[in-house]
Amino acid sequence: MVSKTLHVTFTMMPEMFERLEESKPEDITMDQYIRETLKAEIDDTGTHCDTQTTDES
Repeated sequence: MVSKTLHVTFTMMPEMFERLEESKPEDITMDQYIRETLKAEIDDTGTHCDTQTTDES
């Protein structure tokens, strides 16, 4: 499997950040929480793609 890294910068309204802060567990950083939330969203929607290829010849 090939692993690729995507660097993303995004902005959000202060209200959204406050809601994230309120729902974030105390034992992780905001960065970790946002990463986990985004990863869960991608896994739920199936929008990530598998980079493995097969040779069908």
